Amino acid sequence: MAKTCITTGMNTVNEEGTVSFTCPSCKEVITRSGFARKNALPYKCKCGHEGP
Repeated sequence: MAKTCITTGMNTVNEEGTVSFTCPSCKEVITRSGFARKNALPYKCKCGHEGP
């Protein structure tokens, strides 16, 4: 199943450093690409929770 980075909107299949985790506020699954994580790009969940 393809996963999309919440920050970049890009497909993360086979991208090194990609992680998926649950939002601490609403428990929605968030996927972050290795690129977004490495560059500390901000993200915002649909519930409003924000992170680095």
